[in-house]
Amino acid sequence: MSIVVEPAADVWVLDVTRDTLTRLTFNGGWTPIWTPDDRRVTYASGTGRFAISWSLADGTGPEELLVAEDEPLLAMGPVNSFSWSPDTRTLVFSQYRANGAEDDIGVLSMEGDRRPELLSESDFAEGHPSLSPIGRWLAYTSDESGRREVYVRAFLEPEGRRQISTEGGTEPIWNPDGNELFYRRGEEMWAVAVTAMSMASKPGSPTTHPASVPSRPKRWGGTATTRMCRWRFRPSSISHRSIATTSM
Repeated sequence: MSIVVEPAADVWVLDVTRDTLTRLTFNGGWTPIWTPDDRRVTYASGTGRFAISWSLADGTGPEELLVAEDEPLLAMGPVNSFSWSPDTRTLVFSQYRANGAEDDIGVLSMEGDRRPELLSESDFAEGHPSLSPIGRWLAYTSDESGRREVYVRAFLEPEGRRQISTEGGTEPIWNPDGNELFYRRGEEMWAVAVTAMSMASKPGSPTTHPASVPSRPKRWGGTATTRMCRWRFRPSSISHRSIATTSM
């Protein structure tokens, strides 16, 4: 299967084995991703204001709001990227600021009252969060160097980040094994091995950070991959599934 969304339109699921389309939303939806168990699709929604919703991937059952349109944090701008923790207990997202300010990364706990919060305060544009398959590491982008680059840090600890890309990068995503990151650089897809994650401590302040990025980024794929990078590509744990954002 793959998911395709028309800009400012609705989310559809395409079953590539049967060549059938199932419409999931009828009141707008964008930036869709699979939940870790592939049973549901999470997406940004809303008509005029912004919300976060999910629906069963087979099209049965009603749409469920995870965060309503009247949530003050979402009123600041539209959500543009999502990432789930492996246990589906935490959703990380980034959003554009409607007032023209920089991107921010937020986090939503599925337990309790489901009130989203900013992951951390920053003077820089931080976005495109991507949690590692074990949920321990967070890849994201920041323009603190003067341009967008990809970084990795421990999920709930702001210290100890490592820069992954070297000449610009956006939209990072982990491979299923968690030892490689893919990201976009312009119209190209790049990959870099990320291994030897370990614990490291500073005197008086324990800090968790990725200890080693053993290789330089390499361009990944050919012409077809470059064309596909115009969309948002998301692999699924099921081999015949993927996710892309493009026009139908």
